[in-house]
Amino acid sequence: MLKGMQAMVMLAALVIAFAMTGPAEARDLTAAERAALDQTLLDFQKAITGRQMEQVLAVVPPRIMEHIAKQSSLDTATVRKGVIDKMSEAFANVSIRSFKMDMATADFRQLPSGTPYVLIPTELTMEVNAKAVEAKSQTLAIIDDSAWYLLDLSAKPQVSIFTQVYPEFAGVEFGGKTMKAVP
Repeated sequence: MLKGMQAMVMLAALVIAFAMTGPAEARDLTAAERAALDQTLLDFQKAITGRQMEQVLAVVPPRIMEHIAKQSSLDTATVRKGVIDKMSEAFANVSIRSFKMDMATADFRQLPSGTPYVLIPTELTMEVNAKAVEAKSQTLAIIDDSAWYLLDLSAKPQVSIFTQVYPEFAGVEFGGKTMKAVP
């Protein structure tokens, strides 16, 4: 069961927390892809600021949830509930000051197969135990089965899980995360 709890904590970190080799220029997103991505980002921002953990977790690709469940010898519903519980605990003493995903400076890329993905600069300012902290990272937006999903791949364990599930992303460099206290 400890293994299952570790996997749930890892996935919670993947959601919370938060240089392609190949063609230099990515294809433009279709109008439908861009509209779907914009809606996913809007829904995610509302979920984060509204502390709706079930909706926050909805942006994690089902394939990742299934992988973690399999690795944990648990069913997907149990993993999902455990992650939601861990995220709720983590956010219990957190107040969100601001949350921004900057599409104006997003890096649109594509895999050699032509599948697009986007690295979106993300800033979260929150108060934890009466101290303000600013976290800056990149959010990865991917299309899987015609739907957009979002991931924070700022730590090596998160990248490891992601590239096991999506081996086509092996070799892609993802930015780290910086955190600092702010007034």
